[in-house]
Amino acid sequence: MVRAGVLTALVLLIAACPGLDEVLPNVTIAFPKDGDTIAGQVMVRVYATDNRRVVAVHFFVDAVLSGVDSSGQDSIFEWEWNLSGYQAGSSHRLQAMAFDRAGNLDSSEVIEVVTLPIAGTYHQGTISQDETWFRDESPHYIAGDLKVEAVLTIESGARVLIAPGVKITVGNFSSGAIRAEGGPGSFIRLSAAVSEAGWKGIEFLSKTDRNKCRLRNCVFENGSVEGALLTLDRAWLAIEGCSLKVSANAGVVCQGGGFLRFSNNVITGCHDFPMVVDAEAAGTIGDGNQLRGNGFDFVHLTGGTVSRSCRWQNVGVPYYVSGTVTIAGDSLPELTIAPECTLRFADSARVRVGVGKPGALIADGTYGQIVFAGMAGVHWRGIELWNNTIGHQTLLKNCIIDRAGRDGVAALLLYAPVKMVGNRIENSGSAGIYCVGTGFGQFDYNTVIGCAGYPLHIEARYVGTLGWGNQLVFNQKDFIDVAGDTIFQDANWGNQGVAYRVNGIVDVGSGFAPSLYIGSGVRLIFSCNSGIRVGEREPGKLVAQGIPDSIFFTGEVDSAGCWLGIDFGVFTRSGTILERCQVLYAGGGGAQGEVVVRQCSPIIVHNEIAYSPNYCIALFYSPLDPDTLRQYNLLHHYGKDDIYEEGP
Repeated sequence: MVRAGVLTALVLLIAACPGLDEVLPNVTIAFPKDGDTIAGQVMVRVYATDNRRVVAVHFFVDAVLSGVDSSGQDSIFEWEWNLSGYQAGSSHRLQAMAFDRAGNLDSSEVIEVVTLPIAGTYHQGTISQDETWFRDESPHYIAGDLKVEAVLTIESGARVLIAPGVKITVGNFSSGAIRAEGGPGSFIRLSAAVSEAGWKGIEFLSKTDRNKCRLRNCVFENGSVEGALLTLDRAWLAIEGCSLKVSANAGVVCQGGGFLRFSNNVITGCHDFPMVVDAEAAGTIGDGNQLRGNGFDFVHLTGGTVSRSCRWQNVGVPYYVSGTVTIAGDSLPELTIAPECTLRFADSARVRVGVGKPGALIADGTYGQIVFAGMAGVHWRGIELWNNTIGHQTLLKNCIIDRAGRDGVAALLLYAPVKMVGNRIENSGSAGIYCVGTGFGQFDYNTVIGCAGYPLHIEARYVGTLGWGNQLVFNQKDFIDVAGDTIFQDANWGNQGVAYRVNGIVDVGSGFAPSLYIGSGVRLIFSCNSGIRVGEREPGKLVAQGIPDSIFFTGEVDSAGCWLGIDFGVFTRSGTILERCQVLYAGGGGAQGEVVVRQCSPIIVHNEIAYSPNYCIALFYSPLDPDTLRQYNLLHHYGKDDIYEEGP
């Protein structure tokens, strides 16, 4: 009886026991994450599950058992990790191991974290309500990315340490600002918690409150592993008396916004440029900044449109212009470039004024020469002054324009009558200056030298806008290229030291009865089928007096009839005179003579008229006396006779 009861009890016990447990637990580290920077007292959190129950989780730091939790709830196990004994910036491997009742175990993946055992006040996440970081609570430690969506005030003298790889953004989703105003002897310092492991800088976005965001007497240092120490993306703020030091990239980047004030700042030790700005932001840089001691001591100007008037200051280093700068807008913008500025252009960059909308460029180097040049000796596109350029306001004075004219017609392309005084255009990859439908408001004491083409192209009606004291020599084609045209108003073609090469017909005549004056010593070279017509359809006058030096009218080659000649029409005005000139190799294109006179009586004295295939002078119903012409001129020819006369 007893035996039977014991046997029954054993059977019931065996039936009640579960089978052998061979299922391993599953364990994952929930916090921190791989690559995190952690500081102070950190609660390490693990999520561990099993088919029955996890009885313990062991925590290992660098393969050393450092903590145990046997009282997990809802599969969460925790251990408080005290980082005070670790070296700042040191890297450590963290792993968790979970055990069940059957002795089964499993391990999490190993994660790597950086520890910063720094005393102070800790910040990360989003600031959605106004708050103040006080000096007495320093150092303020930013342990993770910080989003400022309200007003963050940092008290004068406060110290802020920023963990490696941390980024601060301001005004992304709602109005935000940083008000950090240190005193002259009580700077606010924001720097990397680990000097050899930089942070990602501060980015001010479009919702930054420009009226509340101010940085004054601050130090920003030991960044930025991404972007710049300070980035303005469609944001505006004031930065004064600040020091930006040691950036892995740029110091300040500003695109689509600008500076309410930017003065008396120091940017040094940046691996890249101290500043990267667009065309309008460049106009908001103030005075007193020091931008030397960086990888590239230039202000990098990325290009863009100047749609409101601004001034590019002399910032103490050159500007590097990597994109096209356009000056045009509804507000009639003027871009003023300060004396002693140097602009270095990338090969594809250029300056364009008055494209589609009005604009003006003022580069007055009276008190310090302004330089426009290629970067590292390369050629760049040049300066283009388009139809809507405000000519009476645009001025280039005492400027050097070097190595422009890449892939274009000239270093300067003009569609508007601007003022140019005392400039030097040199080493153009094409022509020096090319005018289309315009002349100059003023053109005096300019030098165009070393160009791969001619120094200047201009239409005949605008040659008279050329002033005095210009030097246009030592170019590949040493002549002024003149396009045939009608001269409507009085014009004076002075001696510019090189010949005028005329391509086409120059007509002198209009309802204004213009006079064309050709200065002593001028040399005009005419291409095939080119010549001068005076008073053919409307009144006009030519005054060419070679006193004391002869005026030359000749062809491109020394061949009889290689150009048309000078034709005085029926509307030639009294006072027209050809004196002490040489008219050579004309009479081509079927012209009867090198000088043709039709029903008018110009004064023709003391000239040499020679090498015609027909006649030297052809008179059609003119009162001029052939014998008198022979007496007072030297006429010799290859053709039929010296003078042809037709009429009563």
